Amino acid sequence: MNRVILCGRLAGRPKLAYTPGGVAVAEFRLLVSRDGPSSSNDPPDDPIDCVVFRDNATELATWGDVDYRVNLEGRLRLDRYWSLEGRNVEGLRVFADSTYFVDPIAVVLGAKPDRAPNVPLPVAIRPRRQ
Repeated sequence: MNRVILCGRLAGRPKLAYTPGGVAVAEFRLLVSRDGPSSSNDPPDDPIDCVVFRDNATELATWGDVDYRVNLEGRLRLDRYWSLEGRNVEGLRVFADSTYFVDPIAVVLGAKPDRAPNVPLPVAIRPRRQ
């Protein structure tokens, strides 16, 4: 069984792209706090690279911003590919099946006054349909 459940903060705005078939893909980094004691030279959060597809990708890219809290559920994958420089690259990424914003709408609207007040924010991003 390969299931990952994470709660963390977005490290930056998700990067939205589309496949040649027109499927939306968003890549983002989630900062997840560690449990237990840590030394003074440890980073406070672990950065975890994540990918989300389809409607979840467009919703997250539209409304997600730095430090927004997000819950996600998905699976861990080892990606292997050749870089443009000709090097073999490996890395672990979480492929999210569902993502949810944790912060209430009032907190998000208060944090971003440039958002149009008559445009509703999504409370949750629905899991993808099978």
